[in-house]
Amino acid sequence: MSTEILVPGSTQRSPFKKFIYGAYKILKLFDSEMLWEIEAVNNIEETSVKILLKYFLKFCSAFLRGAGQVVFSNNLVSGIMIIIAYYIADVWVAINATVSLFVCTLTAMVFQVNEPQFQVGLFGYNGLLLGAGLATFIDARWSFKLPLFIAIYSPLCVFIQLALIYLLGSVFKIASFTLSFNISATLYLLASRVFQIFQLYDFLDPKLPIDFSNSNEIDFRDFIAGIFKGVSQVFLMNNLISSALILFGMLFCSRIAFLAAIIGSFLGCSIAYVCGADTNQIAMGLWGYNSTLCMICIGGFFYVLNIKGVILATYATFLSSILLATFFAFLSPFGLPALTWPFCTSALIFLLIQNSISGFVKVKILSTPDQHLISQRNYVQIETE
Repeated sequence: MSTEILVPGSTQRSPFKKFIYGAYKILKLFDSEMLWEIEAVNNIEETSVKILLKYFLKFCSAFLRGAGQVVFSNNLVSGIMIIIAYYIADVWVAINATVSLFVCTLTAMVFQVNEPQFQVGLFGYNGLLLGAGLATFIDARWSFKLPLFIAIYSPLCVFIQLALIYLLGSVFKIASFTLSFNISATLYLLASRVFQIFQLYDFLDPKLPIDFSNSNEIDFRDFIAGIFKGVSQVFLMNNLISSALILFGMLFCSRIAFLAAIIGSFLGCSIAYVCGADTNQIAMGLWGYNSTLCMICIGGFFYVLNIKGVILATYATFLSSILLATFFAFLSPFGLPALTWPFCTSALIFLLIQNSISGFVKVKILSTPDQHLISQRNYVQIETE
């Protein structure tokens, strides 16, 4: 059956609709195929040019998917939207994030890591966050030294992740999430207190938790903005347009993940407000990003979505908000940000108990939350027939 969009009273598409239809077909092609498996590439005669082209396309695919994997979106379009969102939010941060993502992806390719994991971008997303994080916290704006340092330092993300995959994957059968980013970023931000080459911004000056000043007033519009900024703060962006682009990219990959991101950020901001957290931080989305990741992770990605799964995801989100306050208090005397330590801690707790509780369906072959739900329903239907 044709899916063509026709102009009323005509069998021809308008130029605009031709463009929309063509763009849709290209996006679906990106969504359904690896770039190097496209027929046009396979039809090229087997030469060194074809081999180089395939390696280039493999790299591009892993590079773009790496950006999407931060929010569990193994999708080229999601990656493209996220990279565009970076350049809209802050060009300097975007440059450093891109450099780090590029170097980490290249490092994984050169060292010939696990091919299936490389193809879906699992060795790029921590690097993306590391580059963005160092550019956000280090006071070296527009200095060529920082991208150069990030290019040298970021491969550490790949090596730490390989170690974590061996430890957590082999022993506990769980993912390493953004632990590689957290470890790499925390190590250097601490070291920067000794080294003189880079200084941290003043907002990271060490202080005791009792020095926190909280404002209990928040405008409704600022609260709503904080919910959506909570999604972009996953990538260290404080921009509503960037949030919209990220959510669009997520929606193209998974409707469940799209909704989970918004609900998770809403819960995180709400819990923070009820508990009396700094409303300026709520408005900036700083109380939404860890809960966003928790809701996506537990609410459909690693557990098939059902009633108990929703309850578990909600509680994991609640815990991530409490843990965020804990990490704020623990790390502030060292002048360190909380990063995504709260998300990783909460997610690890609720994945480590997977064999100790009943009523939850652990995903065996990871895809998207939507596909996990469809597969489970088909399995139940076959079992009951």
